[in-house]
Amino acid sequence: MVNVFCGPCVDDYCVDAVLPPLPSMCEVANDDGVSEVFLTDVGHPIAGDPTLAASWTARLSNTSTGDGTAQNVANPIRFLDIFEGSKPDATLNYKKNRRGTQARLGNSTRTITFVDDDDSDAKYALYTGLQCNGNVLMYYRSGKHFYGSDQSRTGVGSGVGIRCVVKCVYGIVPGTEIAHRWTVTIEWDAKCEEGRFTAPF
Repeated sequence: MVNVFCGPCVDDYCVDAVLPPLPSMCEVANDDGVSEVFLTDVGHPIAGDPTLAASWTARLSNTSTGDGTAQNVANPIRFLDIFEGSKPDATLNYKKNRRGTQARLGNSTRTITFVDDDDSDAKYALYTGLQCNGNVLMYYRSGKHFYGSDQSRTGVGSGVGIRCVVKCVYGIVPGTEIAHRWTVTIEWDAKCEEGRFTAPF
């Protein structure tokens, strides 16, 4: 499975393409960072419509062992509250024709980065586990939006998520900040930005 977030693209450059409408020219500012990350295994994306809270609440658990008993939901979605997570601008890769008059978008690497100074044994176990196998599905929250839906297949309601790798490194760096900390980079490749929708909870 690859991340395919682009809507229908016009590949025939000889066809006139209408740009998406802008019903309002009122500027909307947003100064929020990435505040939460939601992770689950690649075999169990969100079932149902991710814009609805009910699609999430049955599986959200940081304590479940995953065995499917009454207290331990199967295929749990883990959630991380993070402080000032960032998603830097991606450098987009375009292929040009020989004349340089046309360009086609290729895959580009995107990242979310944050520092976690929670030095609990539980976080240590989570992050060292992700070092062994960090290939997961992710959604993330910034401000009033969740990001990670796949707009290209079935619209904003598709619960595919972002297939990514979580890269975690542990450092002990005395100084002006807490010495023990995890530096986490979440990385994925896609042509277009992932879809977003209003946070369901």
